[in-house]
Amino acid sequence: SLPGDGKVARVRALIEYLARRNRLPMLVEYCAEQRKQQDWSSHLLAVKTNPDQFVPDTVDTGQASLVGSETTGNTSGSIVLNANRALKMGFTAGALVVALFACGLTSGLLASRVISLNPVQPSRSARQEAINKITVLQKQAAVVPNLAEAKRIEVAEVETSSGTNPSGGPKVPTSPTSPAPAAIVLSRSTTLKLDNEEATSLADAYIRRLGDSAPIRDVHIRAEQGQVVVTFRQANTNRQMAVTYTVRAQNGQLVLVPQSAWVHLLEIRGSTIGWFPTPVSEVGGTTTWIQQSINQSIKDLDIYFTRTDIQPDSLTLAGVRIRK
Repeated sequence: SLPGDGKVARVRALIEYLARRNRLPMLVEYCAEQRKQQDWSSHLLAVKTNPDQFVPDTVDTGQASLVGSETTGNTSGSIVLNANRALKMGFTAGALVVALFACGLTSGLLASRVISLNPVQPSRSARQEAINKITVLQKQAAVVPNLAEAKRIEVAEVETSSGTNPSGGPKVPTSPTSPAPAAIVLSRSTTLKLDNEEATSLADAYIRRLGDSAPIRDVHIRAEQGQVVVTFRQANTNRQMAVTYTVRAQNGQLVLVPQSAWVHLLEIRGSTIGWFPTPVSEVGGTTTWIQQSINQSIKDLDIYFTRTDIQPDSLTLAGVRIRK
């Protein structure tokens, strides 16, 4: 009644039958009596010290040491699973796949609010337009007598945008015939407005000039309501990442504060399912490099930035020059 076709299959079935009943030592002792010219001591030691290795739910190396190939006599390292074990493993694997898909789908839905499937691409015309705007800013920016005056304008503009007047009180309602008190202050600074393509083209040109020394490449910048999304590819790992930043003017500098970070673990074209959130600390080095690059660029511009305004598809910067 043993299952299987052929001698090897029948012997395997016999070993499995006796292994389930802890009777393998009896089989080995019987074989030793019938084939005295063979050394059965190692087999007897194996079935006594580790009988579980011959149960079909485990790796079949133990069985292979008792039953060789019918043609070559070599041992086999196959894995034999009974139906119940295989079914359990199938259910487990299926549950893991479903869990991973659900996790990827959930993170993908969250990432869709940040990641753009069709980011703007840099262009030479957009880069030149941005350079022209910067040149105009340098030439037309209002000149203030000293650093203290520049800081006063900066504080006034921040208080105005937050809903208070420069003196610190509540914002004063104005009639159509009388302008807001802060309007005069705001007019002291000159604005620079860049769209997504212009900002991306400027960043791309800067990174290309650095060559292999730049830690990132393939950069794309997109302005959202109140924040900027910077998508890039790490040069050392070739991993695509995205970071959302708030940008504010502080002491004449543009300060980037990371809010969230995302990594593209499964690069599925045309989908955000492969994007997963990651700790902001993972992009700390990249953020530091971007901040240092912006600081150096601002230093070369000789502009004291007083205010930022981030709207969908536009980044507006306001600044003045300090008389030297």
